[in-house]
Amino acid sequence: SEALIFINSEFVGSDDLTDDTRTFLFIELLTDLNETGKLTFGKGPLGTYYSEYFYNNEGDNFIRHDVEVGVLSYLLRGGIIYLILVYSTIIIAIYNGIKHSNNKYTISLSLVLSTFLFYSFIENIPSYSFYISSIWIIVGLCISKKFVLLNDSQIKNLIRYKELSYHKDNNKIIIH
Repeated sequence: SEALIFINSEFVGSDDLTDDTRTFLFIELLTDLNETGKLTFGKGPLGTYYSEYFYNNEGDNFIRHDVEVGVLSYLLRGGIIYLILVYSTIIIAIYNGIKHSNNKYTISLSLVLSTFLFYSFIENIPSYSFYISSIWIIVGLCISKKFVLLNDSQIKNLIRYKELSYHKDNNKIIIH
C-alpha cells in the first residue's frame, strides 16, 4: 500500500482512507535508531533518520528531520528515556485528573489528555504551537492538587473572578 504524498501541492498516491501510511515510519525510525545505537537516548533536538521509502520515491528528502507521528518524534529526539518521561507525566496527569478530581472540569481535561495520548500514535507532532502548549497547560492543571481539589462551584467562581488562595493549614481552598 502506498503512502499519501503531496508533490508541488498536487496529490500523488492512493485516496483510499484504509491505506496504512504510518507503519513504514515506525519500522524505518526504529531500524535507524537500533542500527545507530541511539534507541535509549535518541539523536537529540537536531536528530535525523534515514528513510528508505523516501529514498526510493520522489516527494521528500530521505534524510528526515522529523517524523509525522508524535511518539516517534519523541523517540527520535530523546529515545526511550525521553518517551517514558513525557508519557508517564501525561499518564500521571490523566490518572490524577480522573481518580482524585472533585470536579467535572478536571475529569473532562483528563479525557482530552487521553485522546491526545492515543492520537499521538498516529499524529500529534510535538511543536511550538498553541495546541501543544495547551496540552501541557492541561497536564499542569490535572497534576495540580489545588486545582483537582476544587469542586464545580469553585471552578465556576475561579473562571468568573480569577482569584484563588490556598490555606495549607486546614487544606481549604478559598475563592476571593
